[in-house]
Amino acid sequence: MTHKSLRIVHFRPWPWSPVFKIEYNTKLVSVEEVLSIVKSQTRSHLVLEPMALYMADLLAKQTQSVIKFYGDINSRHYPQLFSAYRTSKR
Repeated sequence: MTHKSLRIVHFRPWPWSPVFKIEYNTKLVSVEEVLSIVKSQTRSHLVLEPMALYMADLLAKQTQSVIKFYGDINSRHYPQLFSAYRTSKR
């Protein structure tokens, strides 16, 4: 994707929702399609972000206690899983 095909739109799909910054490729999808997808995924008053982000956050919150419980055991058995990668320092 080149920078010429990248577009950024700020969009508030509903009066109760926050404003979303949306980046999309104009070669792949139109702005109308992007906005309709965001609008359909933010229909609920209880979900204030696109459904995919909401589900990822929900899963991360639910697995946090399990990770803490098994983290000590796994770090001893599989130390390579807990090694730093890229620029992170774990």
